[in-house]
Amino acid sequence: LFIMPGSSKEANVGELQHTTRGCALKNQECCVPPTECRRGAYQGLRWYYALNEDDCTTFRLNANCGQEDKLFANCTACMMHCKGLTLIEAKTRCFENSEEESS
Repeated sequence: LFIMPGSSKEANVGELQHTTRGCALKNQECCVPPTECRRGAYQGLRWYYALNEDDCTTFRLNANCGQEDKLFANCTACMMHCKGLTLIEAKTRCFENSEEESS
């Protein structure tokens, strides 16, 4: 991958490296929170990894949201990709989290 010095891609890479410093996740792109987006047509909930909570959580996806963000269709996919959990571990963790929220 070649990035032109001074380009917006270079700024994004620098920002990613700064944001992910100290992040011990399997995939570093999970360390960057989704971009705040303006109101737009609701497109459903997606999941992202919330570094400060050390957990996957929901994100309201609108038509005006950045499509390059690392968002997942469900908690299990987020846990498997970002935490490196197996399918069974991810499902267990997501189920435990949903039980805590409902009590």
